[in-house]
Amino acid sequence: MSAQTAALRGAVQAADNDVADWLKGLVTGTGSSPSQVIVSGILSVVPGLGQAMDVRDIVLGVIAISRSPTSPMAWLDIAITLVGCVPVAGDSLKTGFRLLKGGHSLPRILDGMSPKVRGNVEKWFREINWGQVASTVKRSFDDVMAAFIDGIDSWLVKTVIGQGEVKLLLAQLRDLRARAPKMLDEAIAELRQMWNKALGDPKPRSTAAAGSPLPTKAASPADMPAATKKSGNDTSVRRDKTGTDTAGTRSAKNDERRASKKRQDWSTGVPAEHIADYWCAKNKRNLKKANNNGKLWEEWDKAGRPGIDHVWVQAGTSARPGVIGETKSTLFGAFRFLQALPEEIRQQLKELGESEAGNPTPGGQPNVFQSEGRDGLQSRTRIEGTGEKEEAMKNGLGKSDPRTGLPTQMSHAWIAAKLPNEALTASGRQFLEAVRKYKRNQLLDKNAKPPYARWVLMVTGRQKHLHEPKQGHKHEIQPPLIALPDNILKV
Repeated sequence: MSAQTAALRGAVQAADNDVADWLKGLVTGTGSSPSQVIVSGILSVVPGLGQAMDVRDIVLGVIAISRSPTSPMAWLDIAITLVGCVPVAGDSLKTGFRLLKGGHSLPRILDGMSPKVRGNVEKWFREINWGQVASTVKRSFDDVMAAFIDGIDSWLVKTVIGQGEVKLLLAQLRDLRARAPKMLDEAIAELRQMWNKALGDPKPRSTAAAGSPLPTKAASPADMPAATKKSGNDTSVRRDKTGTDTAGTRSAKNDERRASKKRQDWSTGVPAEHIADYWCAKNKRNLKKANNNGKLWEEWDKAGRPGIDHVWVQAGTSARPGVIGETKSTLFGAFRFLQALPEEIRQQLKELGESEAGNPTPGGQPNVFQSEGRDGLQSRTRIEGTGEKEEAMKNGLGKSDPRTGLPTQMSHAWIAAKLPNEALTASGRQFLEAVRKYKRNQLLDKNAKPPYARWVLMVTGRQKHLHEPKQGHKHEIQPPLIALPDNILKV
């Protein structure tokens, strides 16, 4: 077996495992069999997979956007991956864009390449056909989504998780596929801005004899930086550091920070924690924010922080002075916890998803965001404290990691480990002492009651849709709010 064949086979197996793990996280049961169908479909319909690991990169890209359908960074990453499908120049362009996104200047990227390929890469970058790039990326993405949908629609999945669940999952994937042209256009526009900036990057000094520089206009004395001009009889020239790698990289990183802030505005969604915090402030007046120094999360706050989403406390001598909240924001939010919910709510959600898929919007998309039926579900539910329900909840929460020693997300052990690292208010610090006391009491009494309730809140596309037309003055969560019993998710 050649090294290339072995690498491809390993990449296919890794991609297959990624799909299998993803499906297991989305649905209940052991139905990972469509993963082989999906990976085989990608290999058969997507041309230009020049590197063995591309298939896994593509799989991970689809999983990322399915979890965060409005994330600009997720769409940008998959667009860069699919640039690799552009004929002839794809691999080089993809590698270049990844390095540019990482803050490297184009001249420095070229300087690190073999002289045999440097000229072609520089030529391809100067002469990018953006129409070809856009059409290739969109066509390839559509082919990839077709492979995902065909695999999940296989009879093997239907026999494992049931017809209704498959319909809901497929409706959500088709909605993702329908929104792709707009999101990919915006991602490609971001790549084009990155490219325009790259063509103006200063040439590093070490490339002086390495090849032709990128085209720049001739500099007149008036255009020269003041630091390089001669003064009086002084014949020395002060060193201009703008052409060094340090300056170029710093400039690129500054541009990346500005672009990142701009991408925050580009997203059509808002941080779920923001909506949940403001919902609580309006509807749970007895609860006060106790982490983030008492400040509610705002739309522009950094997403993806590793701490606890919400720590709320109430005044008085309540046996449960605190509430620990975890907000989930995903197109599959309600679907992840489906099997943990009571039968009547599970049936409501199933029928609602089928209705949304069968009654599309005038644009042909499933009626997920405009569906008023999602607003009328039971407002709160307490799941049963059984092992089966606990496993179902774990499908939507971060599981324990033996490599890092981190407990299962929202478990009692996880809360005890995470809470001391939060920026707590004075009342929050008092609550922390109660949590520490509870942890000590557990050693003596395994049935000790925690000083907090645990809530899982969902903010999906419907709630974001309600938020946006109101210019941020509408804050609702996806019913039902899930209350966890004390006897599950201990570690």
